[in-house]
Amino acid sequence: MRFLRFLTCVSCLMFLGGCVFLNIASQETAVPIHPSKTSVAISAGTSLDLDDTIYDPDDEFHEIDSALMENYKVGISLHRKLDLLLNMGITNGSGGGVPRTRKDQTQQYKAGLKYLIWQHDSSYYAIYPSLYQIKATNWDLDPDELKDEEYKVEGIETQFIYSYQAGEHLLGSLIARANLSKLSKKDFGVDMGERNIINFGGRANVQFSWRFIHQTTEIGLEVVPVKNGNLQLMPCYSIGIGLKL
Repeated sequence: MRFLRFLTCVSCLMFLGGCVFLNIASQETAVPIHPSKTSVAISAGTSLDLDDTIYDPDDEFHEIDSALMENYKVGISLHRKLDLLLNMGITNGSGGGVPRTRKDQTQQYKAGLKYLIWQHDSSYYAIYPSLYQIKATNWDLDPDELKDEEYKVEGIETQFIYSYQAGEHLLGSLIARANLSKLSKKDFGVDMGERNIINFGGRANVQFSWRFIHQTTEIGLEVVPVKNGNLQLMPCYSIGIGLKL
């Protein structure tokens, strides 16, 4: 856990402006938790700065920022084909030179249901819709300063997952996923309005398991349509470890 926090802080040192991050890692398979009752996992992966999804004419290159988000997940088996999944994601960072003069924090909460649509031999097909809420704050470290930006995001995510059991201890998965988010922002307490954001992408992961322990490594590509700008592609990575109990 300390290692994940270290990675998150290091990855956020570069961010000087407003930041509100969305966890875009999947870290999922189509295989249900059943016959186990619950699962727990911790992971670290790429997140997307939603504040960069609208074009800024003052930014010459306008690259979309990302940060390493640590994520904590609890899964509960409701039925042999149906799981309830609860996630909490966190980023903390600072910037503005040395000494650091700015700080940002994002917290994301997500709840969803994963349903096994079909299984044939070693192949599994599942759908995983979920709802999420994000709160983010960016402020000067000077205690006399107000919070610069405050964000609130509400959204829906859908994942379609195919998994293949290649062996007793090896499981490979392909995931197609999409997000629709509604972002509202306050700048120094002034309401800056709302906007809708769409992003989508694909993931591939490999999960190694031994007894009740599993480890998942994932790579993928995210497609981000920038409003009033160009379509951007962002590679993404994540790694996690978990238990089935």
